[in-house]
Amino acid sequence: MPDWISHVLIGLIICEIFRIKPKSLVLLGALLPDIILKVELIHNFIPIGDNLFWLFMPLHTPIGNLLVTFLLLPVFNYNKKKTFFLITIGWISHLLSDMMTKHFIIGQFLLFPLSWKTSGFGMVWPEEFYLILIPLLVVYLIFLTLISRHI
Repeated sequence: MPDWISHVLIGLIICEIFRIKPKSLVLLGALLPDIILKVELIHNFIPIGDNLFWLFMPLHTPIGNLLVTFLLLPVFNYNKKKTFFLITIGWISHLLSDMMTKHFIIGQFLLFPLSWKTSGFGMVWPEEFYLILIPLLVVYLIFLTLISRHI
C-alpha cells in the first residue's frame, strides 16, 4: 500500500521537523482516516449490504476524524490534550496529502456536513505514487542524517 507508506513518511517527517517524541500518536492519526474506511470492507465477510462506503465516508472528513479522535482519547493513558493534539496533527497531514491526488468522482469533503462539494489540488494520479513516495523518502533520509550528525 504505497498510500499508507506515504502517509507514514509524511508523519515521520513532521515528527522530525517539530521534534515530536511520541511519534506513534502522529502516525496513528496519519493512518486513522484510511483505517476507518477499511471497516467498510466488512461487507465482504458479513452480508449486511455493500453500500457501507457512504456510511463511513463522512468519517474521512475533518469533522469525522475529530469525532473519532475524541472517541479514541479514553484508550490512551497519556496526557489527553497532547494525545488529541498529536493525533489531530496526523489526520490533518493525511487529509492534506490526500488533496494532492487527482480524483474522478470523490475528492475530499473538507466542509462536510455544511457542503458535499469536494476539494483538492489534483496534482498526481494514484498510480503515480512514486512521484510522491520517492521524494518523501529522500527528505526523510536527509532529516535522519542531519539529526544523527547533531546527536
